[in-house]
Amino acid sequence: MGEKDIIEKALESYSDVFADIINVLVFNGERIIREEELEERTPIAVYKTDGKVHETERDVIKRWKKNELYLACIGLENQTTEDPDMSLRTMEYEELKKYVSDYRIYIFEIPYLTDEQLEMFESDFRVIADYFVQMRKNGEYQPEVRQIRHVRETLHLLSVLTGDKRFEEVNNAEQEGVSTMCEVLDQIENRGKEKGGLLKLISQIVKKVQRGKDIESISDALEESVDDIRPIYDTVMSAPNLDANQIYDQLFATTSVQ
Repeated sequence: MGEKDIIEKALESYSDVFADIINVLVFNGERIIREEELEERTPIAVYKTDGKVHETERDVIKRWKKNELYLACIGLENQTTEDPDMSLRTMEYEELKKYVSDYRIYIFEIPYLTDEQLEMFESDFRVIADYFVQMRKNGEYQPEVRQIRHVRETLHLLSVLTGDKRFEEVNNAEQEGVSTMCEVLDQIENRGKEKGGLLKLISQIVKKVQRGKDIESISDALEESVDDIRPIYDTVMSAPNLDANQIYDQLFATTSVQ
């Protein structure tokens, strides 16, 4: 299973998020399912039909238990790219229709949810849905001031779905420092300004090294301490063919994934 698949499932695996998604999209916002009523189920099912053994796997599946009665098994499937065969693969689960009298499939395009549907979400999935609805409609994103319960999973999911690693970088750097999307975007903006300043400093040092200046003269000219610029200076001296962005990535870019 790829990293993207794992991250996509991580947020939805939380029972509060799972219940919220079903309550909004299936029950039109009514709080029918509560998170404490959901039980984990293995996403892999094996069944035999027509003399053959088949195996199917859901992205996320949970069993709904209320008043000691099992009412339903509910599964979620994610599809982030256009795939004409997706419906056919989902229909493999239709084998269950032979054994279950009320088996249904609901399909939703998250960027095309209505404003009324967005307002119904109470979990962190609202952040995900709101982002994609706004980007579809306006081409830009203005965050709500809402607390994020599962910060790590929400930001990692935004990162893999958008391809914007800045969400992941903020999460890795600020494990306890952000709790709303407003704070996340503030961190992204601040890190952008910090990166711009460092790139300018690196470029200045590269040019002076190319002119044969030593570290002391560069320190005096730029009014920066020798200790502060030494990592940059040493990198330029050891790898003179690197440009400013490559030096920045080598010295300062966040690379850890947690």
